[in-house]
Amino acid sequence: MAINTRQPLRIRYFTVTHEFWHLLGYKEVISEEIDHERAADRFAAAVMMPASLVRLLWGRLKLDFGEEKAIIMIADMAAAPYEAVA
Repeated sequence: MAINTRQPLRIRYFTVTHEFWHLLGYKEVISEEIDHERAADRFAAAVMMPASLVRLLWGRLKLDFGEEKAIIMIADMAAAPYEAVA
Protein backbone atom coordinates (compact mmCIF):
# COMPACT_ATOMS: atom_id res chain seq x y z
CA MET A 1 0.00 0.00 0.00
CA ALA A 2 1.24 3.49 -0.82
CA ILE A 3 -0.22 6.75 0.40
CA ASN A 4 -0.02 9.94 -1.61
CA THR A 5 1.66 12.41 0.73
CA ARG A 6 0.51 15.29 -1.44
CA GLN A 7 -3.06 14.74 -0.32
CA PRO A 8 -4.37 16.52 2.79
CA LEU A 9 -3.74 14.71 6.06
CA ARG A 10 -7.45 14.03 6.58
CA ILE A 11 -7.61 12.16 3.25
CA ARG A 12 -4.49 10.16 4.11
CA TYR A 13 -5.94 9.10 7.49
CA PHE A 14 -9.19 8.04 5.87
CA THR A 15 -7.37 6.19 3.09
CA VAL A 16 -5.16 4.27 5.51
CA THR A 17 -8.16 3.26 7.62
CA HIS A 18 -10.10 2.30 4.47
CA GLU A 19 -7.20 0.12 3.27
CA PHE A 20 -6.91 -1.45 6.72
CA TRP A 21 -10.38 -2.92 6.13
CA HIS A 22 -9.02 -4.71 3.08
CA LEU A 23 -5.95 -5.95 4.98
CA LEU A 24 -8.16 -7.46 7.67
CA GLY A 25 -9.34 -9.97 5.09
CA TYR A 26 -13.09 -9.53 5.50
CA LYS A 27 -13.56 -10.12 1.79
CA GLU A 28 -12.88 -13.81 2.38
CA VAL A 29 -15.30 -14.02 5.32
CA ILE A 30 -18.17 -11.83 4.13
CA SER A 31 -20.34 -12.62 1.14
CA GLU A 32 -19.17 -11.34 -2.22
CA GLU A 33 -22.61 -9.78 -2.65
CA ILE A 34 -21.71 -6.66 -0.67
CA ASP A 35 -19.81 -3.67 -2.00
CA HIS A 36 -16.48 -4.04 -0.22
CA GLU A 37 -15.33 -0.56 -1.21
CA ARG A 38 -18.38 0.96 0.44
CA ALA A 39 -17.89 -1.32 3.45
CA ALA A 40 -14.28 -0.12 3.73
CA ASP A 41 -15.46 3.51 3.61
CA ARG A 42 -18.04 2.84 6.34
CA PHE A 43 -15.39 1.08 8.43
CA ALA A 44 -13.07 4.07 8.11
CA ALA A 45 -15.87 6.46 9.05
CA ALA A 46 -16.80 4.35 12.09
CA VAL A 47 -13.22 4.22 13.32
CA MET A 48 -12.55 7.91 12.80
CA MET A 49 -15.96 9.16 13.92
CA PRO A 50 -17.60 7.05 16.64
CA ALA A 51 -21.39 7.26 16.19
CA SER A 52 -22.20 8.24 19.78
CA LEU A 53 -19.73 11.12 19.72
CA VAL A 54 -20.86 12.35 16.30
CA ARG A 55 -24.52 12.25 17.35
CA LEU A 56 -23.74 14.31 20.44
CA LEU A 57 -21.67 16.83 18.49
CA TRP A 58 -24.14 16.99 15.61
CA GLY A 59 -27.07 17.93 17.81
CA ARG A 60 -25.19 20.71 19.54
CA LEU A 61 -23.25 22.08 16.58
CA LYS A 62 -26.24 22.02 14.23
CA LEU A 63 -28.28 24.14 16.62
CA ASP A 64 -25.46 26.61 17.22
CA PHE A 65 -23.95 26.89 13.73
CA GLY A 66 -26.26 25.25 11.16
CA GLU A 67 -25.82 22.03 9.20
CA GLU A 68 -23.07 23.06 6.80
CA LYS A 69 -20.81 24.53 9.48
CA ALA A 70 -21.51 21.54 11.76
CA ILE A 71 -20.31 19.14 9.04
CA ILE A 72 -17.15 21.17 8.56
CA MET A 73 -16.48 21.34 12.30
CA ILE A 74 -16.96 17.59 12.84
CA ALA A 75 -14.76 16.79 9.85
CA ASP A 76 -12.06 19.08 11.22
CA MET A 77 -12.26 17.52 14.69
CA ALA A 78 -12.11 13.96 13.33
CA ALA A 79 -9.58 14.79 10.59
CA ALA A 80 -12.02 13.06 8.24
CA PRO A 81 -13.05 14.00 4.71
CA TYR A 82 -16.01 16.36 4.53
CA GLU A 83 -17.84 13.91 2.26
CA ALA A 84 -17.53 11.14 4.86
CA VAL A 85 -19.08 13.34 7.53
CA ALA A 86 -21.89 14.48 5.27
